[in-house]
Amino acid sequence: MPMGPRPLGHLARVRVLRGHTQASLAEASGVSRRTIIALEKDAARGPRFDTAWRLARALGQPLGVVFPELPDEEIDP
Repeated sequence: MPMGPRPLGHLARVRVLRGHTQASLAEASGVSRRTIIALEKDAARGPRFDTAWRLARALGQPLGVVFPELPDEEIDP
C-alpha cells in the first residue's frame, strides 16, 4: 500500500499557517534552517529555550502555542 505524504508536525503546521517556509522562518528567527528541519522531524527532541523563544517570536505566537509540549515552568519566565 503506497504511503501518502507524512502529516505535518505541530511546528510545521504553525509555520505553514503563519505563511512561512522553512527558509523564511530561519531568516526571520535567526535559527538555522537545519535546526528547523530537525525540530519538525523530531518533535520529541525539543528545542533549547532560546531557540523556541526565537521561533515563537518570529511566528508571532506565544511560546506555548508553538511548543505545547514544553513544561509550563519553562514557558513563564
